Amino acid sequence: MTLLIIFAANYLFWVIIAIALLKFLFAKRATRSSLFWTAIIALPLSFLMGKIASGLFFNPRPFVIEHVQPLIPHSVSNGFPSDHTLFASTVAMIVFLHYKRTGIVLMVLTLIVGIARVLAKVHSPIDIISGIAIAIFVVNLSVWINILIKKLYNKEG
Repeated sequence: MTLLIIFAANYLFWVIIAIALLKFLFAKRATRSSLFWTAIIALPLSFLMGKIASGLFFNPRPFVIEHVQPLIPHSVSNGFPSDHTLFASTVAMIVFLHYKRTGIVLMVLTLIVGIARVLAKVHSPIDIISGIAIAIFVVNLSVWINILIKKLYNKEG
């Protein structure tokens, strides 16, 4: 069981990225363009929002509070929000915009990553929930920004 937790906490994240990249590479041109522009806006924005949230709220990592050894090596730093969960859920939400079933699968995998990071004692549940919440907000904001840019571009063109 420990090996599964370690795999999910450290490496399942890369499976999510690989699946998303495959969907992107095999997408039709218009879908690929939409995925690309949403990702160009959402990924840096989710990183920025995660850093802002981290600056506003400090949540010590469980292994520090409980004085235990985490299952995966980790620095003693702010656990809020979970960067792994934030990035994975941002990717999953972007894919969900065009590929509902794949997006749901990626969100389930993201939940497994988050649960594994809690079980590994490097995050608490609030770190995981906040990462997902920020991702949902940011991807929706990115869609709105894309729509706004298209409207402005069409007025000028």
